[in-house]
Amino acid sequence: RLLPASVMALLQLATLATLAFAAVRSPRSMRALPVMSGGGESAVAAAPVPATAPPATAAFGAFEWKQHWYPVAWARDCVLDVPMKVTIFDEDYCVVLRGSGRTPIALRDKCPHRSAALSEGRVTEQGLVQCSYHGWAFDGEDGECKSIPQLLDPAAAMLDPAAAIARLPFVPPAKSCADAVAIQVVDGMVWMHTQAKTAAEAPFPIPRIPEMSDPRYKVLPAVRDFPVDHSLLVENICDPDHGLFAHRALGFDLYAASAAHPLTVAVEGAAAMPVFRSSVEAVPKLTAKPDSGKAKRAKGGEPAGPLHASTRFDAPCMVHMGRRDAGGNSSFLTAFWVLPVGVGRSRFLSAAISTAPVLPPRWVQSVVLNNFLDEDTYLLATQQPKVLGAELDAHTAAATAAAATAVRDRKGGAAEEKGIYSRICCSGRPSGTVRTAPLDPIFKDSMTSVVLQILNAAAILVQRVVGGRSARKEMRERSSVRRRQSAGRAASSLAPGLSKLARRPSPTRKPPTSGLAGNGRRLLRATPKWGA
Repeated sequence: RLLPASVMALLQLATLATLAFAAVRSPRSMRALPVMSGGGESAVAAAPVPATAPPATAAFGAFEWKQHWYPVAWARDCVLDVPMKVTIFDEDYCVVLRGSGRTPIALRDKCPHRSAALSEGRVTEQGLVQCSYHGWAFDGEDGECKSIPQLLDPAAAMLDPAAAIARLPFVPPAKSCADAVAIQVVDGMVWMHTQAKTAAEAPFPIPRIPEMSDPRYKVLPAVRDFPVDHSLLVENICDPDHGLFAHRALGFDLYAASAAHPLTVAVEGAAAMPVFRSSVEAVPKLTAKPDSGKAKRAKGGEPAGPLHASTRFDAPCMVHMGRRDAGGNSSFLTAFWVLPVGVGRSRFLSAAISTAPVLPPRWVQSVVLNNFLDEDTYLLATQQPKVLGAELDAHTAAATAAAATAVRDRKGGAAEEKGIYSRICCSGRPSGTVRTAPLDPIFKDSMTSVVLQILNAAAILVQRVVGGRSARKEMRERSSVRRRQSAGRAASSLAPGLSKLARRPSPTRKPPTSGLAGNGRRLLRATPKWGA
């Protein structure tokens, strides 16, 4: 018992001594660890900073993801006066489509009181969003706190004329207001802008499809949540070449390109809100058949020009496509909106826009569309870890290089660089170059940290060994006590029976003659007595 305790005490003293020694050391006298550049010897590898940015990055460097409108739901799927939670860029929001002619409202899904989710609350008769935790109520248009039940509310105080405070207006406490964001319902869809308070403050308008507001067209909406990142899903929608193989659908070949039918791509609009257009002749390419020699003719009798399969992508989330004639008209369009819910998650909203007199019921479309989308989901899920991993590596390398450059410019040399940045700044130097950097006391010294970790690990190991031995000894003692108690109970229960057997006389034993054969029976008869 004394030996493990002594070892633990020595380890604790050694730890305290190491801490004290490291604390009193001056940064100038601390040993500077050499940091080697190149060859993977540094703890953190940093990509070299490119001299010039790529043209694509320079062209769209002004694009800001959070400065745009995003669709979150179809208005027909929302229940009036019932809060609903939606997520954009991994941030939750509380959305309410109010009845009685009131405008829709959207708040960040966080009550300023105790950070409870406002989407779990309710809508009052006055159209306020009330938190279901403590009853605080907010105006969804500006987020102002309108009622705190725990304080004297004017509406309730008016019932008591004797209360002088009843004549005073309700003044919400500081930091008691929720965070409201802009929301609109356009073309049957609920759109949100996470950086603007009102629609007038949004820097860009909501992208629209003219056919959706045309009375000649009917719209059949759909929605589905995907465990796939926004970038992969948008790329999949804009890629016609996968349709023949992933879906085995011949219609995708009309949107594909070939050497005989090249695809034309044009970029319109400003870099902050670009629009990408593509167009190709809507004829089969990979599935083309020999020409039958019969040319299609228009109503006037002249040969009709071929339709063009056009696709338009309004960054960051809207894609619509269709086969259009020379005048840009189409009888059927498919539209898609992809909401970036978060990393590896997205909401897919789509619509079939047609001039047909009758469209199929929504449940039929749901069955067909979901079976169709299942053919994409698995392939995208297998692609996602590799693509997102590569994006994370590139982002980390760029951020590390930028941080290294900022530290080098701010500090003006290696003498002031510390910690991890001293390793990063050496990555651009020739291989084998040694660079030293002073480290902060205690935990910035690598050797000190190693010693502390070893001592702590040893102390934990000794403690576990000692504790394990004590536990095993205690278990053995308990088992021994239980065995002794069990033996005592068994002996006490058998004692009365044994005493009765001792007092009972022994019965007279008889010869077992029933199982003997004839010769054996005769032999026994000749014997005078069994006892003899």
